Amino acid sequence: MFLTRKYAIILSGILTGTASTMFAFIGDSVPVLSSVFLRVFLATLLFFVVMSFVDKRFYAVSRSDLKSYALVGLTLASTLSLYFLAISFYTISSVTLILSSYVVFVAIFASIFLKERLKKAHKVSIALAIIGLAIVSPFSGKFNMIGALLALCSAIVYAIFLVYSRYTEKKNSIGSIFWIFLFATLYLSPFVFKFGFGELKSVIPYVLIMGLVSTGLAYLLLLYGLKKVKAETAAVLTIVSHTLSALLFAVFLIGEVLTIRLIIGGIILISSGVYLLYSKKIKHFLHHH
Repeated sequence: MFLTRKYAIILSGILTGTASTMFAFIGDSVPVLSSVFLRVFLATLLFFVVMSFVDKRFYAVSRSDLKSYALVGLTLASTLSLYFLAISFYTISSVTLILSSYVVFVAIFASIFLKERLKKAHKVSIALAIIGLAIVSPFSGKFNMIGALLALCSAIVYAIFLVYSRYTEKKNSIGSIFWIFLFATLYLSPFVFKFGFGELKSVIPYVLIMGLVSTGLAYLLLLYGLKKVKAETAAVLTIVSHTLSALLFAVFLIGEVLTIRLIIGGIILISSGVYLLYSKKIKHFLHHH
């Protein structure tokens, strides 16, 4: 394939960064949770088509596997829902930067799974991330506070998703990702019956891009890259490319303004995350689970 593994991961991060912009373009035309359903559903369809050519026995899974896929799918559906709900209350820039704090929670949850204490350097890094969060989001204003809290919850649930999927080894294959997304789709389907699709016809292009490109293709590229690239390197490439692309798309396509507060807080957050990803503890966790 002409695309190198690392560039595939970077491109994956860039594509996922477009999802929030597509969601902003969709706006009030489609209810928030219905948009999340469409994003996951379309990606699931793409995975099904690809799997039909790659692995025709993808349906052969055990009950224990299905249970794991169901749990991971629940965390995926939850984090995507919380993320889009946060954007409906707050700016894409602020929500994206707050979401980048998931690395801190990955470190905490990973240490719990490994039954090891976080070292002093890790505690300092976590403290820096908290400072970065405080700078990015002073929780001023009712709607800002709601959006910030939803974004923080999304970061926590996303960390659980990553740690649990890595712990159960249910992430790095097209078969696994299909089942995870299928269960996420099932969990989100009741919201469609409750809220409907709104004015879907008027925003179909944005919905298709969000589901097939920003999500489906992005995950396929990530899976391709993870075959050869070290886990912690992939994580760093993903967090940096996704965060920066989401910010740039928000600025140039949505017209959001990056304040000095956001820039400084964002730099502290991303730097703290990159350090934690390259720490010995997280390297050990990523490579041995």
